[in-house]
Amino acid sequence: MEPIEGVHATDDVKFDKPAPKGEIKLAETVDELVSLLHNEAKVI
Repeated sequence: MEPIEGVHATDDVKFDKPAPKGEIKLAETVDELVSLLHNEAKVI
């Protein structure tokens, strides 16, 4: 199969790095991890 000329549908114009993340918290226990995820990260 030979390559064909395709349509150029998009252009890369600009890339911004994401903002730095905040302080990291490490949980010592599973209960502490669940509490951090529930109360601070609001993911569960």
